[in-house]
Amino acid sequence: MEDKQFRGHVIVLPYPSQGHINPLLQFAKRLASKGVKATLATTRYTVGSICAPRIGVEAISDGFDQGGYSQAGDVEFYLKPLSEECMEWLETKPSQSVVYISFGSMVSLTEEEMEEIPGGLSESGLHYLWIVRESEQKKLPKWFLEYSNKDKGMVVTWCNQLEMLSHPAVGCFVTHCGWNSTLEGLSLGVPKWADQLTDAKFVKEIWGIGVRAEEDEELIKCLKQVMEGDMSKEIKRNANKWKELAKKAIREGGSSDECIDEFI
Repeated sequence: MEDKQFRGHVIVLPYPSQGHINPLLQFAKRLASKGVKATLATTRYTVGSICAPRIGVEAISDGFDQGGYSQAGDVEFYLKPLSEECMEWLETKPSQSVVYISFGSMVSLTEEEMEEIPGGLSESGLHYLWIVRESEQKKLPKWFLEYSNKDKGMVVTWCNQLEMLSHPAVGCFVTHCGWNSTLEGLSLGVPKWADQLTDAKFVKEIWGIGVRAEEDEELIKCLKQVMEGDMSKEIKRNANKWKELAKKAIREGGSSDECIDEFI
């Protein structure tokens, strides 16, 4: 069989963390759609969690092939294959009723913060899906572990964030506002509660798609603003507006599409 002719070959080498792998994986897929051969090189420990049929995925050794960061001793937990349990649980919830909470793969909350968040969630009465790394779960209060059940909420160690945010049951994203998480929520039209200062300023004041966590501000107040009432309606309108603009940008002839063409 005649070999397929490519316009070039790009090797993408992300930092081995979810917030870095995901955007470069999407970039590689865009290149592949333009006829460029794209190969993503990642560590042997993370390669099994990546499914990308249109691009090549190659494993390289970082010296910690069996356990990634946990083997190195820096971060106990890094990536695990996606469990379908989260998606199945979301399927049972009404549209825009679930608060999705994730502070990235690096952020470590204090024990006080790990007490305040469960308090706000339980008082709000909202459904929630909270991503808590294994190394952080020991900070969770015992009463919350007893309170949590699959009817009201789930606490898991990892999930595919893009899949969660794109699910219609998710109505709010509580995030540390890392840039990758910010763009994923923006492009998928998910309102936010945010705390990283610069990105949070864009979320609240420029894009109008969420609220910013102020010092000593209660979580439940922020959740109610995003999920209920007149402010919620405005936030959701803005979130949908930016979602459509993001879709327009990546369509053929859109600004993002043209930038890819210029790169190639």
